[in-house]
Amino acid sequence: MSSVMNNELNPHVVLVPIGTRAATVTLPGLHARKKLRIKKVHLLNGAGITADNTNFLQVSLQDLLAVEYATLDTRAANQGAVVANTAKELAKSVGKLATDNSGELEVPALTNLQLVVTKNGTAVPTDATLSIEYYPL
Repeated sequence: MSSVMNNELNPHVVLVPIGTRAATVTLPGLHARKKLRIKKVHLLNGAGITADNTNFLQVSLQDLLAVEYATLDTRAANQGAVVANTAKELAKSVGKLATDNSGELEVPALTNLQLVVTKNGTAVPTDATLSIEYYPL
């Protein structure tokens, strides 16, 4: 029996509180001291947001150079509606996927990730939280 711990089976979770915002905001997300893999990113919102091309919410997990790792856009042509108090997974950016076809995002060491929340019209994050599930390599 191996005593080596598999980091992939023991992921960490970072919760980024967004709260309720009436304007576009940039929030600190995660500092990758070592290279890591992001398994999933979810938005939890306290109120529903309908799929609407006028009143929409955009959420982007990106590095400090504005390179996107994961995004959510509630416009009808994109990911659409958000159900209240239900996790909505952000779409992973294809250019940041690991090369082993795992479907996970690879983040280089010493990368700072931030969360950019953009609202348009009446769609606002309400008591919202972003959940980032990851493991170090």
